[in-house]
Amino acid sequence: MAGIESETIARLLAEHGPRLLLFAQTWSKNPSDAVQEVFVNLALRSNLPENPVAWLFGATRKRALHLARGEARLARRQQLASRPEATPSPGCLESEQKLDAETALQLLPSDLREIVIARLWGGLSFEEVGKLVNLPSATAWRRYDEALDLLKHHLAQGERP
Repeated sequence: MAGIESETIARLLAEHGPRLLLFAQTWSKNPSDAVQEVFVNLALRSNLPENPVAWLFGATRKRALHLARGEARLARRQQLASRPEATPSPGCLESEQKLDAETALQLLPSDLREIVIARLWGGLSFEEVGKLVNLPSATAWRRYDEALDLLKHHLAQGERP
């Protein structure tokens, strides 16, 4: 069984691993698990997908969503088994703290966040982003533009999640 060369997988991991981790954070609390499982699945394939980057983003999205469903089930079980603890309100944060881009990304709705990450960090075209999120490429572009406007607003206002 020939499979995909380990050097190819190592190169893809080095080039796209951090971007895929950021992308998987959109859904899962354990994004490294999702990315690791995707690369294991890639290694088990007999040949490289036609567009490896788009395949990696699509597979990461599916795996992270699967993990998120499991995390949600676990959280419900834990909530039923124990009493919830008080958490500090978001207003406790000092308003003088600067908002960074990563924090601003967390303020975006998940559907817009995934488009921004896939486009900017993944380097996917709007056609590829559209296929990834099941939208026409023009709609993906409009949502990307909307997300950038929201990011600018959040950064200008110094808002916190």
